[in-house]
Amino acid sequence: MKNYVSSGADAKVVAATAPVKSGDLVQVGDIVGFAQTDAEIGGLFAVVTTGVFDVEVLSATAVDQGAPVYISAGALTTAASGEKVGVVYRGGSSDGVAARVHVKLKG
Repeated sequence: MKNYVSSGADAKVVAATAPVKSGDLVQVGDIVGFAQTDAEIGGLFAVVTTGVFDVEVLSATAVDQGAPVYISAGALTTAASGEKVGVVYRGGSSDGVAARVHVKLKG
């Protein structure tokens, strides 16, 4: 198909304001994902926008499977603020601040 560009599993973006390390949570406009590679300011890098990731989610209490996940102030949270970016695939207990869980990005 001549108009096919990509699967959409990742997006190429520019590290505009700060250096980026592989695995960093990244938000560029409405694109949310995890950096696939490192990049310096102004450098082009890939952001993986689909899949399941092992991450910390801000939550004072345990996070259950199926809970919605939002991005707010550059961090993932279970508080219904910011933009919904995914859902918890594997829940986890909280240390009173955050819980390590598996999150599926909505892509």
